[in-house]
Amino acid sequence: MAWNVVIAGGGFGGLAAARELEKVMPKQSARLMLVNEQNYATYAPFLPEAAAGTLEPRHVVTPLRDILKRTYLRLGEVVGHDPEAKTVELAAKGGGKETIPYDQLLLSLGSVSRVLPIPGLTEHAMGFKSLADAIVLRNRVVENLELANATDDRRRREELLTFVFIGDHSQDGTWPRPPLSPASRGKPDWTRTSVSLSVGGAKVVYGTSPSRARA
Repeated sequence: MAWNVVIAGGGFGGLAAARELEKVMPKQSARLMLVNEQNYATYAPFLPEAAAGTLEPRHVVTPLRDILKRTYLRLGEVVGHDPEAKTVELAAKGGGKETIPYDQLLLSLGSVSRVLPIPGLTEHAMGFKSLADAIVLRNRVVENLELANATDDRRRREELLTFVFIGDHSQDGTWPRPPLSPASRGKPDWTRTSVSLSVGGAKVVYGTSPSRARA
């Protein structure tokens, strides 16, 4: 009898696991199912380029069905797990819940953005984790440029042209200026924008050369 293999999460880990299992397991030996909230995989390092407008959003994602040949894709979220019964509870994308049995469960649910203990951050900051976040960020920047161009109030203009980036030590969180300049080409004057970067620690980006990593 074929094994039921359920993979929760369609990011780098879950996608790599599904591709490898397709290679090493005969078709008759396993039924592969991947559960993910979207039907595409996002290449996160390219999100700044998507926000900047230097890459089209479609170039940052890849449809999972184009990569996986015999893995059954279910859109939804795993919201429950019964290890004794070997079942997971799926909240389907279109609504409703379903219990899915498994013989082997692979968990690759990814990470959750850590919110720093900074007053006002939760209420006012924008996230930068997904393709949707990148598009919202780009639209917000361009909108601020338009509003700043239309006002005669100097203080209001300074507020609209001030951007604060609060991030970790990853490259995605520490390259704020590229998303601003390309997105504003052909738009109102952006030369007076003010960009501030806040990170924890003495280094801005770990894993790079000392000259690039210093704050």
